[in-house]
Amino acid sequence: MNLPSQRPSSKRAPQKADQPAKQLASVESGPRISVRPAGAPDPTRALIQPLADVITPLGPACFRLDPIWVVPSRWPNRIQEAYRDQAFIALCADIQESGGNAVAIKVRPISVGASNNPAGGSAHYEIVYGHRRHRACLQMGLPVKAIVEPVDDKQLLEEMLAENSKHSDVSAFESGLLYRQLLDDGAYPSMRRLATAIRRDVADVSRAMALAALPTALIDALTSPRELALHDAGKFTAAIARDPNRATEIATQLAAIDGPVRPKELLRAINEGQALAAAARPDHDVTPLIANGKKVGEFGIAPDGKVEMTIRPGLPRTQLEALRNQVRAFIESTAR
Repeated sequence: MNLPSQRPSSKRAPQKADQPAKQLASVESGPRISVRPAGAPDPTRALIQPLADVITPLGPACFRLDPIWVVPSRWPNRIQEAYRDQAFIALCADIQESGGNAVAIKVRPISVGASNNPAGGSAHYEIVYGHRRHRACLQMGLPVKAIVEPVDDKQLLEEMLAENSKHSDVSAFESGLLYRQLLDDGAYPSMRRLATAIRRDVADVSRAMALAALPTALIDALTSPRELALHDAGKFTAAIARDPNRATEIATQLAAIDGPVRPKELLRAINEGQALAAAARPDHDVTPLIANGKKVGEFGIAPDGKVEMTIRPGLPRTQLEALRNQVRAFIESTAR
């Protein structure tokens, strides 16, 4: 039996998640069961049929919830890319085949209409941990198995961070974004207190936050910021500190010419490009020529208009001949 009055309006319902692949079922096509058995606790009228394997009365109750009533934590620990990769697509397939998530997520009830409601007042539960399992159920149109327990912010953070530590696929970059938000929100008074709470070395927390603070141009030049490792933080920080504008310029040029690259290739391009600029005369406009993340030459314009271009050895003779022909054709066209 459906209860239409319990369905959120289109204006207040949480937005649907991005589809990780075309074959994934639409949320709207999935079942929308909103029935609870007589006598079941219903603090927010969003509970669905309780599971047969309800945990013991000494612990929190476990239910199947309509995932549309559940929203991510205000402290997300994943970037959107984590909901589009192959691992997430495989998770969706497993959950669809099983008819739901075998391992329960955990949520806490939130007050409908409260000012701190993450969904603008329409949500009933906030995720403590299990964001990807919830998103998979949401996209599969399946109820989500969830432990429901009222917890305060401190307990939510402790449990979420403890759960994160069990998963190696939470990247250093994603962790850094979370740490920065926690400090910005005042959840922890200092980086050291945060490191103590999550049982991590303060240096690792600092490195993760440094990765999260990299300029947007550098992040956009990467195949994925999730590939950044903690040991990359110091290298990128040093490279940027030498000439921040030059670093972002090189990253932007690299992305435009070669497309996204791996962190190692980006770092090499920045270091080589800055070394070239430092060696060039200050009155020359010198641009590094980069291919596949490597500097292959330079193009310089002197104040008097003289142009100098050098190419490192290694290009096939046929490509060099083609370059010479293109330069000759350009010169001839300007002389007409």
